[in-house]
Amino acid sequence: MGGAGTEVRSRRRTCRASGVNNTLQRFGGAFGIAVTAAVFTAHGQLDSPAGVVAGFRPALAVSALLSLLGAGAAVAAGRRGGAQPARRSGGVRATPVLTTAGPARGTAQ
Repeated sequence: MGGAGTEVRSRRRTCRASGVNNTLQRFGGAFGIAVTAAVFTAHGQLDSPAGVVAGFRPALAVSALLSLLGAGAAVAAGRRGGAQPARRSGGVRATPVLTTAGPARGTAQ
């Protein structure tokens, strides 16, 4: 009976972590676009090809820098050991179980 409560708590944590991850991903994308657009606006113009190139180069450099920072943060978070596999009581790892609607193949009905 003790495993059921652990499973519910684990599921809640997983759902919460998924929501936080999704929110941060959306925020990071919006933030990156806003910063890149601001850099383009500060350095370039849309009235001539030379103006577009003048703004595009620094905007692309900032975008690449932000991507590298995000990748570094993801690696650092992964090394810290954020996600651990679920364990049942007794120290045995939980194994996902597939359930089917009918009897298993090769068994008599």
